[in-house]
Amino acid sequence: MNQPIKHHYVPQFYLAGFTKADQKDSVFYVFDKVLRKTWESNPKATGFAKNFHRIENAAGGDEMVIEKKLAIFEGKWASILKEVIEQQRLPEGEAFEELMMFVAFMAARVPNVRNAIATFMGDVHKSMIQIWCSTPEGRSSLRKTLGRSGENMSDAEFDDFVRYAKGGEYDITLEQTFYVKQIFEIGIPLTELLKQRSWRLWSVARDAPDLICSDNPVVPSWIVPPASMLIPPAFGMRNTIVSVPLHRRLALVGAFDEGLPEKVLDSEGVAAFNSVTSHHANQIFSSEPASGEVSLTL
Repeated sequence: MNQPIKHHYVPQFYLAGFTKADQKDSVFYVFDKVLRKTWESNPKATGFAKNFHRIENAAGGDEMVIEKKLAIFEGKWASILKEVIEQQRLPEGEAFEELMMFVAFMAARVPNVRNAIATFMGDVHKSMIQIWCSTPEGRSSLRKTLGRSGENMSDAEFDDFVRYAKGGEYDITLEQTFYVKQIFEIGIPLTELLKQRSWRLWSVARDAPDLICSDNPVVPSWIVPPASMLIPPAFGMRNTIVSVPLHRRLALVGAFDEGLPEKVLDSEGVAAFNSVTSHHANQIFSSEPASGEVSLTL
């Protein structure tokens, strides 16, 4: 049986809203900030990685069980998003909870998050290895651990291993299953956190340009920047706004405390919102080829 291998970390149904025809196979434009290149594409061919949600040693033997589960979720989220866009109104009750889950999982499953986790875990493991190698007791413990795993080394081989480990010129790689599990480990509690914010829909004025999307579309930012800009904004912090472009003509924003005002985004408002969307992105998706509002974000 054929298994899906193109796993979208940004859902196709969502990306469709950033094409002029609102269709998965319709054209939009990709602006790659890393490669500094632009090309024409469509939602089906964008925002995915091969086997991104595949897990090893899955219960029942289906390595694509998470990809298939996410597809079921996306069926619900697509219906809710369609209704929000058509009615220009936030849902209530269970539908609102599903909308928050959609936003949370979009935030949790993107490559930027996976890369951040990989960097953090790599640094932690390297630090542990450095500690083991820094004392005779640590080296003895490390050698016993290696021996139990079948790595029996001579004294010279172990000394070479310690020198290499101390150098830190290597990467720590964890199984992909660990990273896939983090989607749920992050997404489920983040859903509850997002529900505590007060949310608003901001529409785009008729004569204003379109909103853009990105490969990292859920962005927390400061309402009033703190004295120390070394502190990054986060989903659980007050004095922050979480912004999500839901469609090229509609944005979702949420804040704690008193919330945010109703707003219709004019051209300057769209430019400001697009700047926030693109700030932490590697790729930008736009209904229009390069324009002033988009090119400024590259």
